[in-house]
Amino acid sequence: MNALRSVSFTLFLAGMACAQPQTVLIPQIADGGGWQTTFVLTNATINAGSAALTFYQETSGGATQNWNLPFVEAIGQNVPVPAASTLFLHTQGTNLATSTGWAQLIVSSGITAYAIFTLRVSGRPDQDGTAPGSSSSTGILVPFDNANGSVTALL
Repeated sequence: MNALRSVSFTLFLAGMACAQPQTVLIPQIADGGGWQTTFVLTNATINAGSAALTFYQETSGGATQNWNLPFVEAIGQNVPVPAASTLFLHTQGTNLATSTGWAQLIVSSGITAYAIFTLRVSGRPDQDGTAPGSSSSTGILVPFDNANGSVTALL
């Protein structure tokens, strides 16, 4: 009976650890000068969750500063993410000058995030790049397709 209690308690603690918020870093954001970034937040659980978004804009010499990045969807810094759903959040991309930076998201367990940054130039097809969100201790898988004249690059 004690062994059963021990296993139950261990499973309970493991479940609690999985329910903790996670930090997700998105290493690249571009906005303005023809660029727009779309953040994709997916909640793969049956419970509603949330994401707290913090942005950092690159300045000179590799430094960053806090960045109040406005979205088309007029959301705040804390975003509710309904159960079993995906949200798309679009930066406005309306400034003439390009701003770049990165994001830190504190997300509920089961929420994944990535960014798609798009360059729109009149008379040319849109050019897209993807920045996967991950913790600083994980590897990433980068699928690619170089068919039909497409080119994939990693920086």
